[in-house]
Amino acid sequence: MKDIRISSLLTLALEALSVTCILALAAVVLFKHGLSVDTAQVKLHGVGLKGMDFAIVVCIFSLVGFESATTLGGEAKRPLHNVPRAVIWSLLITGAFMVFMSYVEVFATAQWASR
Repeated sequence: MKDIRISSLLTLALEALSVTCILALAAVVLFKHGLSVDTAQVKLHGVGLKGMDFAIVVCIFSLVGFESATTLGGEAKRPLHNVPRAVIWSLLITGAFMVFMSYVEVFATAQWASR
């Protein structure tokens, strides 16, 4: 039991460091070009069904990864309460992070291409 706890805490610390580095890079990109709203992205200009097939596959594989994490839920305290709550909150937080980072990446690419 102690080995899995140490492993989980180390993994959590490394992921927190990774997310911190990614957010720092996003802040550099956003503040370097001035904090403005990319209206073309918000209005979904140029978005069609052609590029959505790949995005749907990535989203489905992401959901499978979260659902497979529930197999360890039997070891949790109050698993019928805590596991669904953890999966839902994980999906909401990582989904928001993914949408934000997608926005930053497209914004950065548009700024770089317009040079």
